[in-house]
Amino acid sequence: MTERITTGHPAPAPFLFIVSRIFATLAFCVIVLMAVTVVLGLNLQKNDLVDRVRAADRKIDQLAKSMSDGGSAQELETLRTDRSAALNMLRDEQSSGSVHLLTGVAAVLAIVLVCSIAVTYFIGTSRWCREVVETYSLNDAFIRESQTLKRRSFPWAMIAMLTAVTVSALGARSDPGTGFANSAAWVTPHLVAAFLGLAVVSFCFVMLWLRLVDNQLLIHRLMQQVHDVRVARGLET
Repeated sequence: MTERITTGHPAPAPFLFIVSRIFATLAFCVIVLMAVTVVLGLNLQKNDLVDRVRAADRKIDQLAKSMSDGGSAQELETLRTDRSAALNMLRDEQSSGSVHLLTGVAAVLAIVLVCSIAVTYFIGTSRWCREVVETYSLNDAFIRESQTLKRRSFPWAMIAMLTAVTVSALGARSDPGTGFANSAAWVTPHLVAAFLGLAVVSFCFVMLWLRLVDNQLLIHRLMQQVHDVRVARGLET
């Protein structure tokens, strides 16, 4: 890469890479947000508490029906106390679960935002490269390289966004508050998907960042060509 930009021209100025630096900063913040969401989810025991409350309800109903046959009032009171304690713990879990839900939604939206910024940048710079090449009658290789970089970036952005949506969908399926049956069985798949999603999104961001750097180097070489043409035409001193 360095050989392409140092033949006959100075190295690109540091400010040229401001876009990739901004993207890297945003991507790092998103990864941190995803990691925080995973950690918050690890501490949740919502499904266990829901099952505990439902089991207590069934036992209370059964015992209440058998009270006329000599069932123990003391046992009934014990079950009600246990159910009340489980409900209190469940309320606390619901607060933690709400925080986990909100951070998860924020992470998904942030991933979509960062990927959209990258895609928009490639679309805009690809059109700009075409206009500059046509205006100054430069080599069409610049247009082809710009379009190649654009095409190579889109799949990574789509993979990152689809991964985020998949993880969030599994999270909704594993939440007993959504009303789905057997939600506890989806807790482990959601946990595995969360860790895999963190790795996949991180890798996609790295690939997008590399494409951004290549695109900025392409812009630098294109601007050097424009400078040479303008100097040859006497448009610049």
